[in-house]
Amino acid sequence: MSASRRLLVLALAAIAAFAALPATLAAQVPLMVGRPATGRLLPSDPTFPDSTHYKLYAFVGNRGDTVTAELTSDDFDANLILPDGNGNRLASDDDSDGKCNARVTYRLPDAANYRIYANSSYRS
Repeated sequence: MSASRRLLVLALAAIAAFAALPATLAAQVPLMVGRPATGRLLPSDPTFPDSTHYKLYAFVGNRGDTVTAELTSDDFDANLILPDGNGNRLASDDDSDGKCNARVTYRLPDAANYRIYANSSYRS
C-alpha cells in the first residue's frame, strides 16, 4: 500500500531559469513530509549549464509513494523539476495553476533518495 506524501516548497525569490540537470549534487535542503520549506535563490547558489541559479531539495521516498511538491512566488514564474537518480526528468511544471506557480504530483517508481530542483522558468 502506498503512502501519500505532500512536500511543500513555498516562497522562493529567484533570479534565473533552468536548462539541463547538472550531473553533480550541490548542497541539498532536506524536505520533511507536511512541513513547508522557505528560501531564496542567491547569486552564490549552484547553477545549471546556462548559468541560471537553483535550489536543490532532497527527500526519501518509497516505491509507490505519491509525492506532491508546490512552489509559489510573487516574484517570479516558479518552476519545479523532479529527476530520477540518473538526472532524467520524472516530472516538471511551471504553470500548473494557470498562474505563475508550480505543482508536481508523481508516483515514485522506487524506494530511493530523491531531489527536487526549484527555480524560475525565465531569466530575470
